[in-house]
Amino acid sequence: MIKYTFSILTVLLLLSKISVGQTSDLRTKYRFYKLNSNRPHYLKKGKSIDVYIIDSVENSGNEFYVFKTKHIFEGGLRELNDTFLTIDIYSEYLSVANKDSSFNQTIDFVVDRQVSFPIDRIKHIQYETTAGGVFGVIAGLSLFSTIFIAPLASINYSNGKFDTERFIAIAKPSLIGSLVGLTLYYSFETRQLQIKPNR
Repeated sequence: MIKYTFSILTVLLLLSKISVGQTSDLRTKYRFYKLNSNRPHYLKKGKSIDVYIIDSVENSGNEFYVFKTKHIFEGGLRELNDTFLTIDIYSEYLSVANKDSSFNQTIDFVVDRQVSFPIDRIKHIQYETTAGGVFGVIAGLSLFSTIFIAPLASINYSNGKFDTERFIAIAKPSLIGSLVGLTLYYSFETRQLQIKPNR
């Protein structure tokens, strides 16, 4: 009985250490800076971010051969040091264009993979704010209420008649909620940050 109890306590202790270690790991924060500012901003490890690589332009003296690229990597923040930014990559987006043509490609990664970027090649990073996500949900629910709930709730199922006043009473605040939610969503949707190495 004592051995059994001791074994259970040992397993529970190991699990608690693992749990504390994982929690501590997720609480790790990395310092970035707001664009054109020395004001620091901290992001937690695991935060979903978009990494914008510096656009490369190849100019050979002819406007037709000037290629502009847009290269974005989406992933979970893994690590940041004075040399590299590392993410657990989710997807990659590449756009190449000149005066006459363009090419776009998106690659989604289904296998866990870490990618590191030299910080001098990073233009900025972008992430979705918590407030932006909340306002996006509010806008979506309000729009759903306007399009589906209001019409269904306005039908008198006993006689098949449509109650216009009830529809307006439900749809009006829902529509206002969706408009306000969308406005606030686009106001708070994303933030852009830059990396300044500590040198």
